[in-house]
Amino acid sequence: MRMPSRWVCRSILLTLAAISSAWLVCGAAIAAGLIDSPWPKFHLGQENTGLAAGPGTSSGQLKWSRLTGADIEASPVIGSDGTVYIGSHDGKLYALDGDDGSVKWNFTLSSGVASAPAITDDGTIYVATLDGKVYALVDNGTSASERWTAFQRGTVGLEESYASPAIAVDSTIYVAGEDGLLYAIDPLDGSQKWNYDLGDWSDSCPAIGADGTVYIGAGGNLHAVSALGAGRAGFPVALDGVVVSSSPVIGSDSSIYVGTVHTSTGLGFLHAISPTGTEHWAFQAGGPIYSSPAIDGDLNLYFGSDDYKLYRVRPDGGQDWTFPTGSWVDSSPAVDSGGNIYFGSNDGWFYAVDPTGSELWSYRIGSEVSFSSPAIAADGTVIVGATDGKVYAFKATGEIRIAASDAYGAPGQADVPVDVTVDSDITITEFDFTLNYDSTVVGDPLATDVSTTLAGFSLTVTPGVGQVRVVGQAASALALVAGETLATMDFDVLDPPGDDSSALTITSPSLTDDVGSPVPDVNPGADGIFNVVDFAIYPDSPQALVGSYLKFRLVGPASLDMWILTNGGSGGDAEIDPLTGVYCAGSEAGIDEVTAFVEGGQSVSTEVTVSLSPPPPGSPAAPTSLDVDGGGVSLTDVILILRAVVGLEQLTPEQEAAADFDGNGVGISDVVAALRVVVGLPPVP
Repeated sequence: MRMPSRWVCRSILLTLAAISSAWLVCGAAIAAGLIDSPWPKFHLGQENTGLAAGPGTSSGQLKWSRLTGADIEASPVIGSDGTVYIGSHDGKLYALDGDDGSVKWNFTLSSGVASAPAITDDGTIYVATLDGKVYALVDNGTSASERWTAFQRGTVGLEESYASPAIAVDSTIYVAGEDGLLYAIDPLDGSQKWNYDLGDWSDSCPAIGADGTVYIGAGGNLHAVSALGAGRAGFPVALDGVVVSSSPVIGSDSSIYVGTVHTSTGLGFLHAISPTGTEHWAFQAGGPIYSSPAIDGDLNLYFGSDDYKLYRVRPDGGQDWTFPTGSWVDSSPAVDSGGNIYFGSNDGWFYAVDPTGSELWSYRIGSEVSFSSPAIAADGTVIVGATDGKVYAFKATGEIRIAASDAYGAPGQADVPVDVTVDSDITITEFDFTLNYDSTVVGDPLATDVSTTLAGFSLTVTPGVGQVRVVGQAASALALVAGETLATMDFDVLDPPGDDSSALTITSPSLTDDVGSPVPDVNPGADGIFNVVDFAIYPDSPQALVGSYLKFRLVGPASLDMWILTNGGSGGDAEIDPLTGVYCAGSEAGIDEVTAFVEGGQSVSTEVTVSLSPPPPGSPAAPTSLDVDGGGVSLTDVILILRAVVGLEQLTPEQEAAADFDGNGVGISDVVAALRVVVGLPPVP
């Protein structure tokens, strides 16, 4: 990836230092100017809160991924119909179907994109490129057309710009540049209304207050500029550091919050500034803050730092908690309506953290999530880009359970209701579960004894011996809250259940469209040096892939070669015409993604068959341990085991059991075994 010169400066600096239909945002609807959608610009609204109107996703299950032609530092935005718009360093803006990630269109720009687009209420998409242009594009469904291009360079020029545009109530576009100017651009023709001298370059996305004031960081200052281009009284505020990439956020109390990096120490500070320019407080982090803060309805602030942590800071400037990762956290977090926080790290993982600072889930992307910041869709899907050139979407999922209330009653009692409920907030179009019962305790239910009160859902009930399967389907999505009932079944009580807690159990629960028999999602890649076929496998159960071989077939010339990559598996060059086996170590519970790089100049059919089978005789056994951190066997586990061996890490009993692969106590052989798994070899030679 080509790194801007300032990142070289940043490395030097750190080395020296080391020696929201209304979508509600903080209680207010997204103002006119922006399109009515769940995430129309960087960090959602004009205030840059990063606070979604609804819930996100409660589990880290991949919904889809889409490969672009180069690394992604840009952040996604979402249109009113769920379309995902995101730029790439390949010089294109992509419009992706929010349901399956398929490319609706891509538009070739004059340069790469490292910022988020913004969408106005007339549907126009504004995007800034690295060579200083601002494009106004129209989405025509299957293609895009250019309304205008504003190119200002030299005397009035936008130099290389990583800053995302902001949209005012009157649809004026505000965007900063490396030339130290803030530009106000007329949405009608792209002409310049005015510019304001910031005195230094800025990568900051402006935040716009209720009175139209534009707040933006540049150099060592926070600026406040009126809608007419005049500086506000009390500003600029000189901050103790340099505002680098952090964008300001405006809280419901009208305070402005922005992160900085101190020029001499390399430490980061989060500053709280009043609308009159008075500094309330400054919170010190353990490293630079390039991440833009998000703020929830209670004015708690969330941001990342290059000390490898995500922070939560209270409205008074005190620290609530930190969440550790394995590398810099420059991705700006998004917060859902339940207070859950979503963000990426340069350690190659994407994280979801609950309001107490505990991990909800994490997903190993394998490449840096550097500056791409997540967006949350109306159905709770969370979307982000990564430096492997892919856009990732994590689906909204929930857990199904039997209601905790007594489901039995007295012996001989008939029609005792048993409620099956959802454990978390979720938006669904389908549910599917099988309820198993002990026939010595409860009698067989009839199909007519199963019902649902969910609007628009039709039931398919399949009774069996000791079980009943219930599938609910609807034409449109329905938002559910935790504890809501999916279905009610009436059972007859035959015998006193006593303490028989296993009389009723649920298996194969599903609240997503993609869980079930392994089905490939085939996405043919673009022309170029390599043709790429990318698909994901969703197994019947979280451990369905453990110790199995994933076999698939792509139809093409007999001489076609490919290189296979899998999450948790291994692969290599193989003839594509015969069935090809790919060993799945099973460390990626519940998902395996396969990318086949096909040599350029040849074509393959999208016809794919997939099967799971036991490993052939003599194959290496899949590791059943070594996953010390619970996130799949990775370099993090290698480091944890090594630190335990040399006495620098105290493992919990559970972690120690996972680390002791050979059963002889945690030793250097376990370090070697974990490292072999990470690089795609069997744990034991």
